[in-house]
Amino acid sequence: MLVLEQRANLGHKVCGEFISWEAQSTLQRLGLLAGVHAARPASLARAVLTSRSGVAAGFDLARGSWGLSRKSLDTAIADAAQAAGAELSMGVRVQRFDQVNGGYTIEARSNGRIIEIRCRALIAACGRSSSSELPPRSQAAPESGLVGIKRHYKNVSMPPQVELYFFEGGYIGLAPIEGGIVNLCLLASRKALEGAEKDPAGLIEALAGRIPGIGNRLAGGEPIEASLLAAAPVDLWRKADPWDSVACVGDAAAMIPPLAGDGIAAALRSVELCAPLAHAYLSGDLTLERWRQAYRSRWHASFDRPLALTRRLETWLGSAVGSNLLLGVGSILPPVARRLAGMTRSRANSAPPFMT
Repeated sequence: MLVLEQRANLGHKVCGEFISWEAQSTLQRLGLLAGVHAARPASLARAVLTSRSGVAAGFDLARGSWGLSRKSLDTAIADAAQAAGAELSMGVRVQRFDQVNGGYTIEARSNGRIIEIRCRALIAACGRSSSSELPPRSQAAPESGLVGIKRHYKNVSMPPQVELYFFEGGYIGLAPIEGGIVNLCLLASRKALEGAEKDPAGLIEALAGRIPGIGNRLAGGEPIEASLLAAAPVDLWRKADPWDSVACVGDAAAMIPPLAGDGIAAALRSVELCAPLAHAYLSGDLTLERWRQAYRSRWHASFDRPLALTRRLETWLGSAVGSNLLLGVGSILPPVARRLAGMTRSRANSAPPFMT
């Protein structure tokens, strides 16, 4: 197996860096949990959401969760893949692919030159956005998408919990990760940012001044400059498509709204759904068309309902009235909030390894 990674190094990425117990369960089934745990993720026991007017609701995270940087997570998974025999090529940017003679021809750029790769099966893990030649092809226009910003801090004191604060046009979250570091990640409309994506550090400082919870947490904290990143456009409403010319996993199939804290878990589960089918195809037990049908069926069965609910929650919690109402109910009845959070999770895969 050949893995093409466009980054030259597995460094920082804009991400909430939250590993739910569902993600841990998938890592366990994939044989990856021990390697990820060796990176010493921070334990997270609780989530607290606060509306723009200060209404807060908290609930315990079922079975516990972890906070771990994408750099550490990606490195652990890459190391496991190579240990299992995969070849990892870094700094290779795929530009296009074509289906030919029962396989694929890939055109990529590496070290300033164009290379051609041929393979029998191809899986796209291109992330939330790509070029017009690669999945996902249906994307928001740059001016209409959201903007994500991430930054790490040291010397920040906070309990083992995820904190999410809503403001007009977006939300911002804090959570401990490994090494005593705290991850800050926000998502907002361009209108709310008013061009601040060109000065993400200044935007964070402005929000810290407007949102007491953020300001109090970051007081005395020291930003880790190399971790400051911005990403745009972020399209949470792109039509889900788990097979866009080829099998798509993770955000290439659909982006889970970050407030659900299920993005990493969903990406891992899509791989868990797709990999056995790819193996069956390569073994001659499935045709390419049957692989496509089976994967699309399983993906939609697993993700359609939670994705629809999460998108509704994104809209409701994004409004002043909706966030006050939902978080007000959650503050009075924590089991309701916990139940609603559980409904945003995809259904576990109970299907056989492949369909004949």
